[in-house]
Amino acid sequence: MKNHIYPTLFILATALIACKKDTAQEEDSVVTLDSTPYQLQIPTHFPAPELPQDNPLTIQGVRLGKLLFHETMLSGDNSQSCASCHSNEFAFTDSAQFSIGIQGLPGGRNAMSVFNMAWNNNGFFWDGRAAELRDQALLPIQDELEMDETLDNVIAKLSDRQTYTDQFIRAFGNSENTEEKIAMA
Repeated sequence: MKNHIYPTLFILATALIACKKDTAQEEDSVVTLDSTPYQLQIPTHFPAPELPQDNPLTIQGVRLGKLLFHETMLSGDNSQSCASCHSNEFAFTDSAQFSIGIQGLPGGRNAMSVFNMAWNNNGFFWDGRAAELRDQALLPIQDELEMDETLDNVIAKLSDRQTYTDQFIRAFGNSENTEEKIAMA
């Protein structure tokens, strides 16, 4: 899989930002970029993770990531989120031997734990087929056995929600050349 110049969330963000805001919105409620850094709490005996330089951690970016992780609109029938199989109570994995997708069919494997992925450098998924976490995030959305949705539909669904449009602006700001950035993915 080719490397991405821009993070997956940034690509989704730029698509959402291209959507016009509701013109009835009051002038004093303008949403702007908030690039306040997120302070990752790392125990002293842990090495610093190698984070992507083109996607610095911000409070708003982490907040958006958490929203998206729990968002059922990422699935084709709006019933399943990433958190459906990567459950916090099971160390962000699934307790089933084979994770069940939106069609009620089992996949070929258990949903791998996504705990402490910032320190993973061996590829993602059980077979390592995704080189980076940003690559891994897209594949379950598009897999017919898992979430069975297209990225175009995800962008359209999220764009219809003012909450997401605002949150993407807070996390990534306004952007030019939206179409070019999406094409680079």
